[in-house]
Amino acid sequence: MAQSKAEVTILIVDDEPINRKLLETLLHVKGYLTSSAANAEEAVHCIGQKRPNLILLDIMMPDTNGYELLKILKTNAECKNIPVIMVTALIDRDSRLTGLEGGADDVLTKPIDRSELWLKIKNLLRLQELEKLQTKHEITEKNYFDVKSRLYQSATKLNNLSNMIQSHQDSQVEDALNNPPPNGEASR
Repeated sequence: MAQSKAEVTILIVDDEPINRKLLETLLHVKGYLTSSAANAEEAVHCIGQKRPNLILLDIMMPDTNGYELLKILKTNAECKNIPVIMVTALIDRDSRLTGLEGGADDVLTKPIDRSELWLKIKNLLRLQELEKLQTKHEITEKNYFDVKSRLYQSATKLNNLSNMIQSHQDSQVEDALNNPPPNGEASR
């Protein structure tokens, strides 16, 4: 079942307060929850507090830039599957490709086109939901085959036990036929 927008939290990581506020406003209009971080350290703290469903990550930040933070996130088992959209004022092809090669799911160029932003978020969240469903299906399918295998093993054991009981009963009948009780003794 898909999450409602009110359940989706998007982390905005940008060193410029005006950019964070603009993105928050654009996302709130569509009903998304947001959290914000001004740098990599704050971003890591926010993720530790409440794992976001998606991250909007500015590339050009002081100290740890967006590429470096992306690398940190994508090598962390807890964060590596969170979709990341790199946001940049850099318009050259190499900057976008560097983000995508580093594991970003998409890149947005500033100034942000709100329709493009909303569609990219919608598509990445839908893809994330489909991946969760696929994982759930794979687990269900694996469980089905595990149960089927265990049932087959149990059925085989029951069949073997039934054969042993039948063989034991047959041998008792054969013994009784081959060794009838002496005359006058009552059968038990």
